[in-house]
Amino acid sequence: MYLRKVNGPRLVGLPDGSTLSLADLPEDGTQRWVASRKAIVVKAVRHGLIKADDAMARYELSAEELQCWIGADDHAGVSGLKAGRLRVRTPRERPEVPSIPPCGPARGTRKS
Repeated sequence: MYLRKVNGPRLVGLPDGSTLSLADLPEDGTQRWVASRKAIVVKAVRHGLIKADDAMARYELSAEELQCWIGADDHAGVSGLKAGRLRVRTPRERPEVPSIPPCGPARGTRKS
């Protein structure tokens, strides 16, 4: 059996007792990112399986995007890596609704 020489470790132990290897990483050039794949890349970078620069080159990520993933994982774990959590929420533009006069006296006012 021939093992290709790689820089760095082939396998790292995680705090929960499990291991993470190079074979566990998503394929190079992955385009569709689900939370579980992002979590694997974040764990690999955190625990020294691959360097951040290598991850950015391998998966065509910007430094800002990788840092965002790491921060989201710190803040909320794997659920924080879901696409809906990363999206910047912008207020929707609401069409103007014609004002309808209230029926009866306005709330909070009493007749004296």
